[in-house]
Amino acid sequence: MEWAVLDWNEPAIKFYRALGAKPMHEWTVFRLTSDGIARLADSGRVDQVPPSPKHGAARPLAGEE
Repeated sequence: MEWAVLDWNEPAIKFYRALGAKPMHEWTVFRLTSDGIARLADSGRVDQVPPSPKHGAARPLAGEE
């Protein structure tokens, strides 16, 4: 089970830690804005996700299997 919490939200962080949850420092949040989504849609680009050094080769995107 995972939750998202803002770095400054100390009460929520304390709550999740009290439940036994651990922060996942190896993850970074990425966001694509509506302008970026429009550019992506216009580009027609549907590349595969690059391989993860921990998990090996990339899997195809949905519908490309």
